[in-house]
Amino acid sequence: MSTDFVFGLPKDSEGNTDIVVFVDRLSTMAHLAAVSDSIDAEGTAKLFIDRLGGGEVADRLADISPATVQKQVG
Repeated sequence: MSTDFVFGLPKDSEGNTDIVVFVDRLSTMAHLAAVSDSIDAEGTAKLFIDRLGGGEVADRLADISPATVQKQVG
């Protein structure tokens, strides 16, 4: 997973001027969220958990055996 930010955009209807981007580097899926310019590390971590971190920690452990990968990618 990688994280990046886009700063200095025009304000949206909620006053947000920035975007945080989370990219799942295995699937290459990007997850975007509008944020204010006061976002900090704690806020980013909470956003990550709220948006992408559902489930128990054990559920997020990766099984990257060849059989599992083949099943996921077809």
